[in-house]
Amino acid sequence: MFRNLPALCVTVVLSACAAARAADVPSQPHVWKNVQVVGGGFVSGIIFHPAAKDLVYARTDMGGGYRLDPATRTWIPLTDFLGNYQDMGIESVALDPQDPQRVYFAIGSEAAKWAPNGNLLRSTDQGKSWERIPLPFKLAANWDGRGIGERMGVDPQDGKLLYFATRFAGLWRSADYGSSWTKVESFPAGPDGKPMELGLVLFDGRSGAAGKPTPVIYVGGTNLNAPALWRSTDAGVSWQAVPGQPEKLIPHNAVLAKNGILYLTYSNGPGPNGVSNGAVWKLDTKSGAWTDITPVRPGGKGEPGFGYAGLAVDPVNPEVVVVSSLCRWALHDELWRTLDGGATWQPVYNTAKIDLSLAPYTNRAHWISDVEIDPFAPNRLLFTTGCGIMGTDNIDAPDKGGVATFSVRAGGLEETALLDLICPPRGATLFSGMLDVAGFRHDDLTVSPRAGNFEQRADTLDYAESNPDLVVRAGKAKDYAWMSVDNGVTWFSLKAPPGPSASKSISISSDGGSVVLVPFAQPALVTRDRGTTWTPCKGLTANETRVVADRVDPNVFYAVGIEVPEEVRLAKQNNTGQQFPGNINSARFFRSTDGGQSFEPAGAIAGINGIGKVRATPGQTGNLWVPAFGGGLYRSTDGGKTFSKVEGIANAETVGFGKAAPGAKYPAVFFTGTINKIYGAFRSDDGGANWVRINDDKNRFGNLCYAITGDPRIYGRVYIGTNGRGIVYADPVK
Repeated sequence: MFRNLPALCVTVVLSACAAARAADVPSQPHVWKNVQVVGGGFVSGIIFHPAAKDLVYARTDMGGGYRLDPATRTWIPLTDFLGNYQDMGIESVALDPQDPQRVYFAIGSEAAKWAPNGNLLRSTDQGKSWERIPLPFKLAANWDGRGIGERMGVDPQDGKLLYFATRFAGLWRSADYGSSWTKVESFPAGPDGKPMELGLVLFDGRSGAAGKPTPVIYVGGTNLNAPALWRSTDAGVSWQAVPGQPEKLIPHNAVLAKNGILYLTYSNGPGPNGVSNGAVWKLDTKSGAWTDITPVRPGGKGEPGFGYAGLAVDPVNPEVVVVSSLCRWALHDELWRTLDGGATWQPVYNTAKIDLSLAPYTNRAHWISDVEIDPFAPNRLLFTTGCGIMGTDNIDAPDKGGVATFSVRAGGLEETALLDLICPPRGATLFSGMLDVAGFRHDDLTVSPRAGNFEQRADTLDYAESNPDLVVRAGKAKDYAWMSVDNGVTWFSLKAPPGPSASKSISISSDGGSVVLVPFAQPALVTRDRGTTWTPCKGLTANETRVVADRVDPNVFYAVGIEVPEEVRLAKQNNTGQQFPGNINSARFFRSTDGGQSFEPAGAIAGINGIGKVRATPGQTGNLWVPAFGGGLYRSTDGGKTFSKVEGIANAETVGFGKAAPGAKYPAVFFTGTINKIYGAFRSDDGGANWVRINDDKNRFGNLCYAITGDPRIYGRVYIGTNGRGIVYADPVK
């Protein structure tokens, strides 16, 4: 996290007046909304219910699950009650074809060693309420292959039966609506003897009889060195590789048309990146004959290497099929449509009219992993992208000599991952720094910013307190430090010296005269002429330093770094596996009184696991707040010389400030962390003496720990940057 510094012994001063007795922390109702960006992340799947009109679900890799509101054509978040990143990845969604009320979400973002097994969310009211059931295997909704599927399916003849084609544990089955699971031992192992790597499950609903298990089931594998398509004709008792199938390719999607033709899209990798070959095939399930119906051959004349992923078949006319490319970067991803079962194809996306007005920052669609035709309106089509969902209501327009019109269809779905937020006292309502889509200047919280996103990623932002027209940002890009003199309307590069193309922090003095930049693996730098010249900050040698400006005194900056005891550093370096207590670090502070040109040691905080972004209090010189992981929340009123711990707070991740309460002189303080074993967002109107919880268990948004700020113009308003649910904001209920 932070580079190692020499050991330092310090004394932390405890403040009795800042006691936050957990048992006395009340809650205050707030109304929560999203700052509209629209989309912003990878939607990995869309699922139409086959028998209920306008019942549609969407899953994301790290932003939860949604259901479509047909009246507004916006998406309703269904999983905001979940309280951690691991739960916000939806590996698969399964619907009961016989019961439109029943829906299943398989949740689990990561399958790393530290990650627990996945869980099943089960609902009997279309996701209004959920029951959580532990699963006996790991899930990886945010790993490669997340656009494949669906991995989980409900037997269309017997709704209590579910199958799950897992990534790492083979094929599993539940006979009690997902309450318990058993491994299908008859399913073959992989070439290495380990469980087969699987990606999709598909029932042939034409087989069998109501109330009895469906006899014919297909399962798709994701191992290039093993048969990819398997079939059972005896309700899962035995399994055989389907004869004649393509080799060295992975099936991404499969659809069984009503005439018995099984269509499949293939790629030579799990995607959504790293794919260089693919094909589209169809299988006549009656005769067993395979036919290659690939629209455009990857790697052919004038074509780059790419794969195929999205697949949809018209439920009325099984000869009408739409497929998508995957990783066709050079010529843009495309949708192809056939009216004759794949004998001939026409491109329909890059030749269409494309309306991006709902999310102006977006561009041509990429990562098209799932394509779906509305079973009740065959001219309506939706497909997933790396930035949300797009769709059309006139996919048949080319049949009549016209042009289809595609538009962004991700309204209500917010999946950005935040890095920083600032809220100046005038000008723009908000500035955001984000992964993937860089960040925005937000003038109107109800629409995606008309000017689009920043040219390059903003990991860190700041503004000059006494002149908010001066705004700076830095991030991971070639020109990684930028400045605006018109409140973020236009920007120019600060021409930071060559070096690592990323920054840990950027800060601007209260009058805008100095900018201090901290690149990764490089000492802090200061410019006092808006980037014409840069000089190293004297007294700061740690690569892991972060710097923050005093909000009142233009000459004062503060710097902080983390030190790790030598024995811990060596144990980690040598990978000894030796265990140490959780509180093993110290945060060491420095202070500059010459506009960031030189720094002198100040105080420190010992016994913490790390710190979030240190914030200086508006209107209060020498006033710092420090969120400490595993150590609580700390405050300094003497420029970082000494720190008092706010008692009762077990853990703090982010801290920020907003307009003071009526009659109060100190700004409202917001933080995210833990009080009384309750993780949430909290506000204090009296400088930390008392706290009120401002979110509730229905509004946890996965993670709240990435950024927080109040609004200096509106008392009580708070903005929180999440990891996958975008920017949420709230006002107290009056």
